[in-house]
Amino acid sequence: MSDVTGPSSRLAAAVAAFVLLGVGLAAGILLLTQPGAPLNPTPRFVGIEAVTLLGDGDLIAVGRTRGWTDPGLIARSTDGGRLWLVAAVPVPGMTAVASAGSRLVASRYCLPPMAGGTPFGPAPTSCLFASDDRGVTWRDLDAGTLVDPTFADANYGWAHEQFPNGRSLFETTDGGLSWSGLDTPCPVDKPMLFRAVATGRQSGYLLCFGEATETGQPWSLMRRSASGETATLFEANLSNGEPHQGLHDEFVKGFSLNPAGSGLAWTSHLYKTMDGGRSWTTVDTSDLGSGGFGEGGFVIDAENAYLVWGTPAKSSIIEYRAGVFRTLVTWPWSIVADLLGQPEAGA
Repeated sequence: MSDVTGPSSRLAAAVAAFVLLGVGLAAGILLLTQPGAPLNPTPRFVGIEAVTLLGDGDLIAVGRTRGWTDPGLIARSTDGGRLWLVAAVPVPGMTAVASAGSRLVASRYCLPPMAGGTPFGPAPTSCLFASDDRGVTWRDLDAGTLVDPTFADANYGWAHEQFPNGRSLFETTDGGLSWSGLDTPCPVDKPMLFRAVATGRQSGYLLCFGEATETGQPWSLMRRSASGETATLFEANLSNGEPHQGLHDEFVKGFSLNPAGSGLAWTSHLYKTMDGGRSWTTVDTSDLGSGGFGEGGFVIDAENAYLVWGTPAKSSIIEYRAGVFRTLVTWPWSIVADLLGQPEAGA
């Protein structure tokens, strides 16, 4: 395992030398960047991809400064989302983040840069990173092409290879520092593992996809028990079909359920379940206006969560508390891009 940010003494000096470039107190934003060598390539815009909760009021969001291979971004708040520190970090753009106790474990996009077309570069060989200081410094976990970590507690968690390449489920018992194969849990007709959410030791929920056809792409929400047995909770098909058991036939960007079976799933809409994913009801998001949910959110239960909400012009962290939405912070592309020394995205 290697420290991607260099010796600790140099890191301490760099952290101490953070330069405040702009303050948006009305928006609750402190925007920071680090002095020294310029980022290469220089960021053109910033996108927040995922958010997690480290402790009471201690929120961490991650993202990217341009493309998936450009430097990553981290935003931190210790007061429940009122004030934020935002900084570029010398790791690749991050797509997911999870808390394992006080440790952060994040993953990057892990397919070739032009997956689905003609690649202009190979897929990364290592895709998980960890931080024990709230995202100031990061180390490569050397865990191969595993992505999308989730944790049932400070030690136990799941990860898998990047969709659509992943078939097998992996587990950790030491907070993400090492990983081993668990099994291949998806059914034969839907073998591609898209998301896996650990809720206990070797138990949790899985989202499995089949091959796309002219009529759509089948998927199933599965539950895995500690004994290794799986049960199909919900089946659907990506198409223009009608809703089924309350959940529309849409692309599920993310989901999370707790051990009691209460949780959320998000597509272009938000849905909640109280019965372990067997039925779903739509959550009214009209107060948020136009936009869509990002992939990574921190879900406590069906009425409480932190989610990413975005449009081509801005990125927001949303608190969903007791069934009510509250926008904690919004970053217009123009504000962040100006602080990073580049024109607004699309300009």
